[in-house]
Amino acid sequence: MTCKISDFPLTLLKLTNANKKKQFTGLGIVFYNDLQSLPITALGSTATPKPELPISRIDTIACTLALLSDLQSPWHDGFHLININSQTLTHISQFLAPPLDHLPDDKSTRPSGARLMTAMLSSMVSGINCIGVLNTSGEIIIYKNGKASKEAALPYE
Repeated sequence: MTCKISDFPLTLLKLTNANKKKQFTGLGIVFYNDLQSLPITALGSTATPKPELPISRIDTIACTLALLSDLQSPWHDGFHLININSQTLTHISQFLAPPLDHLPDDKSTRPSGARLMTAMLSSMVSGINCIGVLNTSGEIIIYKNGKASKEAALPYE
């Protein structure tokens, strides 16, 4: 199953939420067109087995992300990266280092927590379509150009 590019992030996050395990740690996903402007590096040991990438099909990606985001998985940290055009999971457990150029001066408008701050800042980087975050309680937030998607910021069962 393929989705319209505009529907893919929210649909994938909802499917992942439906597949999450009891010890789900939360999840951050970078939906990208081009990664050249976003500094990233892999987390975890190269000796630790990981899924063969890339992974396609939205249902397969959702199941994989749910497994990776379990507390017992060595790959539950960092952000996972998806090429929005091919709708494929291309990288897992990446550390992101977005530039602080667009950090809001008003601290009251900044998201709390490292995952949300990283998502907001990374969503403003050239080549990034959006960043999706699924927290442990099932709340979905999608950042595009530094703005949180209001319709997505609701719990999904």
